[in-house]
Amino acid sequence: MSLLLLGTGIGFTPLVSHSVLAQMSEENTQNSTILAQKVTSLENTSWQLTSLGEAQPLAEKPITLEFGEKNRLSGSSGCNRYMGSFSTKGNQFSVKSPLGSTMMACPEDLMKQEQQFLQALSAGKSYKINANGELEIQYREGSRNKRLKFSPLKTGSADQKMALENTSWQLMATGQSLPQTEKPITLTFSENNRLAGSSGCNRYMGSFKVTGNQFEVKSPLASTRMACPETLMKREQEFLQALSAAKRYQINDKGELEIQYGSGTGNNVLRFLPTKTSKVIEKIVYVNGRTVPCTGVAPQQCLQIKESMKDDWTLLYQGIKGFKHEQGYVYRLRVREEIIANPPADGSSREWVLVDVLEKVAMKVQK
Repeated sequence: MSLLLLGTGIGFTPLVSHSVLAQMSEENTQNSTILAQKVTSLENTSWQLTSLGEAQPLAEKPITLEFGEKNRLSGSSGCNRYMGSFSTKGNQFSVKSPLGSTMMACPEDLMKQEQQFLQALSAGKSYKINANGELEIQYREGSRNKRLKFSPLKTGSADQKMALENTSWQLMATGQSLPQTEKPITLTFSENNRLAGSSGCNRYMGSFKVTGNQFEVKSPLASTRMACPETLMKREQEFLQALSAAKRYQINDKGELEIQYGSGTGNNVLRFLPTKTSKVIEKIVYVNGRTVPCTGVAPQQCLQIKESMKDDWTLLYQGIKGFKHEQGYVYRLRVREEIIANPPADGSSREWVLVDVLEKVAMKVQK
């Protein structure tokens, strides 16, 4: 995790369901005023940005702001997760320390907007809940006063999923025990509620569900069946059992992912740090029925792949994790492509991991 020192302010609107917003709009001015008077504390409220200064935020990836207990704040800045602390006194508002942030890479327009938002939020000076129940945070940009405006967000729906979607993590501790370092245990969340990773020996994959801070593995995890030393196999089994028993999660103020499992008390916590993976996407690829000789770091056999039947076959030097190729069969696969930020000099900038075998067809024998 990397810390960002930010210096401007942003405006938010509290996040709620469409039905609640519709009901609010039908209430008279008196009721709206009563609502604004009741919402005086920011603690345990969630909001979605509707106005950044004089601009409307991009609709592709909502920007959110969540206020927790003990003056903690966090949210999605459109690309990354951020976290920090705040203080209020009367209507005064301030971010108490530099905001921390994950370091995912996104399209340039999202990255630019993210930086503007984080600078604005960090420069926040005052706040109010207006007559419509919206949160406004006033900040100064140059010689001008501007505001971030938010609508209330219903805690537990889209934003919680966004906190995990397209992120990648490495296990640092299970309770008070540390994982084996020779074979890192990883966890990656992709779109469509998919999760996958390395359990230290094998690759595993499955699906998850998030409701508020509740976390659930929806179905039994699938896994490859490689054999490894007994200590790794035991550690792998412990990890997979713990992940399958997950109950809730949080991203703490250090930017670490904590997943509570079982009773969720004592030492029943999986703790992860964000990895250097900067982008995760899923795609469909075709694999030819024959490998061919090629030279990467050393002479080897390479898969031939293409993303469209109209394309020519190209060589894939790094292979596909979790995929066992059988000569004589053409495959259609769903894979997860992880774009690695700052790869080693002799390493690839991307890694492919098998999600599902969609088709396996025997090649026609040429007479």
